[in-house]
Amino acid sequence: MRRLTAGLVLSLAMTAQAIASPGLTVVSTGMRAAPNSHSALLQSIPRNAEIDVGGCGPIWCSASWRNIEGFVRASAIQQAPGAPPFTYDDAPPPVVVAPPPVVFAPFGCCYGGGYYHHWR
Repeated sequence: MRRLTAGLVLSLAMTAQAIASPGLTVVSTGMRAAPNSHSALLQSIPRNAEIDVGGCGPIWCSASWRNIEGFVRASAIQQAPGAPPFTYDDAPPPVVVAPPPVVFAPFGCCYGGGYYHHWR
């Protein structure tokens, strides 16, 4: 059973590498640990470097270069000639802003009248 599990994990790891599309960096750029500019810089990638692109969003792409995985700005990458097109991740769901809850006060509790006013 352990051999079957190890084989399955190994085949999934190999498949993940095969799904990636080759891309070229248009400018020298940095690879980040998370898809934001405030995360740790993992490595600097020079211009015209061939990287493996896993998937792209509107701003960031998940990528791998020199066996280090991270995130690179989508504007810094172009598709390599003859490579399959990059896969784009779905956009995040829209932000839903709910109106504040409406709270009704009990009958006669308010200032200047009602039940409270008669007991003063």
